[in-house]
Amino acid sequence: MLRLFTVEFMSNNSDMTGITPGVGATILSDSAEGQLLEVVALIKNHEKVPSKNPTNATRVSCSFNLGGGVANISFQIPATPVINETGQVVQNAATYLQNTSFAAGDGGTFKSTTIEAYLLEVATHLQIKESNTIKNPNNLNNVQVTFDSDEGIVNGTVSLPIIFEVSNGVRVLADEYLLD
Repeated sequence: MLRLFTVEFMSNNSDMTGITPGVGATILSDSAEGQLLEVVALIKNHEKVPSKNPTNATRVSCSFNLGGGVANISFQIPATPVINETGQVVQNAATYLQNTSFAAGDGGTFKSTTIEAYLLEVATHLQIKESNTIKNPNNLNNVQVTFDSDEGIVNGTVSLPIIFEVSNGVRVLADEYLLD
């Protein structure tokens, strides 16, 4: 018998790192941790489609350690450094995926208009929250994001806590570790 499994990316905790999804957004999770899992899954899906990924680039990886309850994520997103009008150094993510129909939506926490930039924005958001001991009372360091200006690459690794459930398919839930 062939059995079908589905995977959902959801939030799991009321003390989560709450965010507001944009109205009409592609990514709908209501926590930053859930948004990260959702954007990674969407990018991985797009990387498999030649019309969306004409250079066949693999810039994001994700594996699940169900026994350990961790999603292991890594990414290498091309980016260009610029100095904006207020003198801040900003890394602009380069677009390598095409025709993604990605939308940040209106009025949401995250504003990036491309899926690559959105991934960097959410990961950086989590990294900033980790440095706040009130938001991160367990002093966890699950997100590392660095920019190599010589290579023009933003590198990141994430060990994101997850919970999985098996009931009418498989559900993978982001287990929020940061407080709102």
